[in-house]
Amino acid sequence: MNSLNDNSLIQLFTEGLQSVLPSNFMAGLIKIDDHNIWVGNQKHKLLKNLKVIAFGKASSTMFDSFVNIVGEKNISNAIVITHMESKYASEKYDEKIRVINSSHPDIDKSSLIAGKSVLEFAHDCTKDDLVIVLISGGGSAMMVYPEDGVTFSQKSEYLNTLLLQGIGEREVNVVRKALSKIKGGKLAVELHPAKIVNLILSDEREHKINAISSGPTVRPDNNENAIKILKENMLWEQTPIYIKNNLKLVGNTINNEELNIFSKIITGREKMIEELERLSKKYKYDSIHVLSPLFPSNFDVSVETLIKSYSDIYKECKQGKTLVIGTGEIPIKVVKGGQGGRNQHLAAAIMHKLKIIPKFSFAALATDGCDYIKGYWGACVDRKIVDCAKKLKLDIENYLNTTNTYYLHEKLGSLVGGGYTGTNVSDFYLLSFEK
Repeated sequence: MNSLNDNSLIQLFTEGLQSVLPSNFMAGLIKIDDHNIWVGNQKHKLLKNLKVIAFGKASSTMFDSFVNIVGEKNISNAIVITHMESKYASEKYDEKIRVINSSHPDIDKSSLIAGKSVLEFAHDCTKDDLVIVLISGGGSAMMVYPEDGVTFSQKSEYLNTLLLQGIGEREVNVVRKALSKIKGGKLAVELHPAKIVNLILSDEREHKINAISSGPTVRPDNNENAIKILKENMLWEQTPIYIKNNLKLVGNTINNEELNIFSKIITGREKMIEELERLSKKYKYDSIHVLSPLFPSNFDVSVETLIKSYSDIYKECKQGKTLVIGTGEIPIKVVKGGQGGRNQHLAAAIMHKLKIIPKFSFAALATDGCDYIKGYWGACVDRKIVDCAKKLKLDIENYLNTTNTYYLHEKLGSLVGGGYTGTNVSDFYLLSFEK
């Protein structure tokens, strides 16, 4: 049911995505010689052992790319924490490379197994080890190990509940770090005295490295306040007493002066934006507009911000074909029983509220290939889809209020299907119109 213009937006997104796939950019960034590993123009002396830790939604593709560059024979040991649904084949490598399939976005027992395993891996590291850590967003849920005083089931139940409250992922991760023996630089402490080189694929709003996968191997930073975040979001009073007691005990007790850590963001949303701008000529766009990233804590505010930006651009632009590129991760507060991801929800809101542009196409898509529901990137709508919804007398407002937008898009044929991509640089919002 999607129009030709919809399909071109999806095709544009898919082509742009190639620029941030690890297999397409890591070989140009990393090299190895007899004595050093180079990351750009920064060299790191090879020690007795080269070890690798990889975690996050892009862990398997980042690890594959790294192995292709340095050679499997040069790696002493490795542990790869990957998404359970990616079904990453551990039999590709020999027994010195351990692959653990974990869970995302919800936490389960596989997350605990992964957390325990990575701590054991860290405990075996010494001053003779250079540890390359391949980091991408999503690792926060994939490996967990709670602080003393909170059980795994208590922590996972509480964090899974927070995910449904509509607060930002960064804020949830601050709470995760406070309750974890791994996150917030605590894994870096366990790896000491090994040298740590963090190579980071960023999906974070401001590329804060201590927020990506909750920063387990970056320099420890205890300045963020989980209690303050819970109070600001009016969630402190309903927080269980055992969580409250644990959070009150968390203090700035980590000494990081002796830690030997190098961290570098190796790609992010900007790379894909640049590629989309370059590709826009192929798709015959006359003008391109790039919006500031959207990472607010309120869905309705996000929608109004986008609607205003789109309306202003439409009023001011000249005749021709226009592309507007937006990025972000807009949280939604899920109603119990609701079905649909944040991109499906956003696409429904845009088709419901974008009145000023007579003919448009809009796509909200996840670069990691999963808009909460496995097998879907998000949704793509246009004026024909809006007219179809009216003809079918579908109550879009009700689908939004009940967070059941998956079923709305299913009826309209506006879902965008696809598998996991092997990367993760936040969501992309593409608007196309002609004037």
